[in-house]
Amino acid sequence: QTSPPPLSEMSPMEKIVFIVAKTTLGSKEMRTALFFYVLAMHLLVFVTTYHWSHSSTCDSFHSQEALAHFHGGVPLPETPSGVAAASAAMDTMNAALDST
Repeated sequence: QTSPPPLSEMSPMEKIVFIVAKTTLGSKEMRTALFFYVLAMHLLVFVTTYHWSHSSTCDSFHSQEALAHFHGGVPLPETPSGVAAASAAMDTMNAALDST
């Protein structure tokens, strides 16, 4: 087994990593605490992502004037009348934007 080089031969970054790793992984209690901390942070990210992905719909974009131009609404069917309706909606939206 090789021993780590003396602290005096390490660069400042290596010293920081060595001391933090030695402190964090040095005891069973610290390893357990680190495990539960990492687990809690992952759960926080998962719950937040789930909440954000299920808390709003496209309708929320239309209710806020500043965000309405990001989403054109529900796609219309690919029929001649649907294309005409989409063109009319785009013309109306462009006219409203030009008037401001």
